[in-house]
Amino acid sequence: MSEFSHWHIDFLNKSGADQTNHENLLYANPACAVIAEVWTALKAFHLNGHSLVRCYANAHTYGVEGAPHTDSSLDSNFTTIIYIVPEWKAEWAGETAFFNAEGDIVSSVLPKPNRMITFDGTQLHAARALARICPALRVTLMFKTKAPDAVTA
Repeated sequence: MSEFSHWHIDFLNKSGADQTNHENLLYANPACAVIAEVWTALKAFHLNGHSLVRCYANAHTYGVEGAPHTDSSLDSNFTTIIYIVPEWKAEWAGETAFFNAEGDIVSSVLPKPNRMITFDGTQLHAARALARICPALRVTLMFKTKAPDAVTA
């Protein structure tokens, strides 16, 4: 881990290689009750049928930038990011940037309060640096999921 790394807390203590549904670990931990409620809401609608593979939070301050990466090599894996910030201004930067195969940024998402985005885990992306003028902590809650198996005829 880099000397200028972000803060990270893993609520399930599981690796991305483990594709087992670990929602029971989230529900069993009283300290994760609010996060479990969010997961229940997500799986009831937005991520219906998905299995919870990983769940964690990250935080970034000025001077901390994520490197471009993918979250999975499996087409069935998805990442949902929820931005847990009370306010955000465009001049604070901190976008989640998405890259094409050539390494160009093709889209980005500002970390506005309670904004959520879900994307394919194989998508190259990165948390961009916060501006020097940003007084806030960029906090994200991540749900890494496995989509239901495709039905075969």
